[in-house]
Amino acid sequence: MTTVAAATTAMTSTITRVDTIDPSEDTMTSHEAAAYLGKPLWKIGTLRAQGELRAVRRVNTRAMRYRRADLDDYLDRQRRDTSRANPDPLLSMPEAAAYLNVSEREVWRLRERRLVETVKVGRHVRVRRSVLDAYTGLTRKRAAADAADPLLNVAEAAVYMNVPERMVYRLRYAGELAAVRCGRILKFRRSVLEKYLVDRSTPARAA
Repeated sequence: MTTVAAATTAMTSTITRVDTIDPSEDTMTSHEAAAYLGKPLWKIGTLRAQGELRAVRRVNTRAMRYRRADLDDYLDRQRRDTSRANPDPLLSMPEAAAYLNVSEREVWRLRERRLVETVKVGRHVRVRRSVLDAYTGLTRKRAAADAADPLLNVAEAAVYMNVPERMVYRLRYAGELAAVRCGRILKFRRSVLEKYLVDRSTPARAA
């Protein structure tokens, strides 16, 4: 009985021991910490009780907060542990959003457009980290391709060729310029416009 009481006292002291910090320190509320870690709010209290997270309080306040550095340390530990257990872990949507540094809504949008493959585990949707790595690699390749051979809208194509916009439309509908449809917008690869100009260039007469 004495042992149980001692253990309970030790746990209580662990839970209630909170450091006081300066207001200038970078900290988060429990709700912000939960969103930052991609976990439900109740999990933050559990992690604090288990000693995984350390709570702090600002001077003259009672609300508990969490240092960003402590949260980052926790995430690093989790990543190391996960990597040892599974080299290609399944990530939740909030974790996938944090991994890609985008909003969670953007991850759902990528799933709806079938740009990333997801796995359904019961009611939970998960994404393999390798799938996200493949997606980011593809986007980097596309970005490099677009930088080297950008897509121009009708107005930009007209400026590039120094013709009116209606001429660009006329050439497109005549099948002389290949266009890419981005939703309702027509765009043209700069290389396509250059090829059209080169094919219709008149060679200079030799001197």
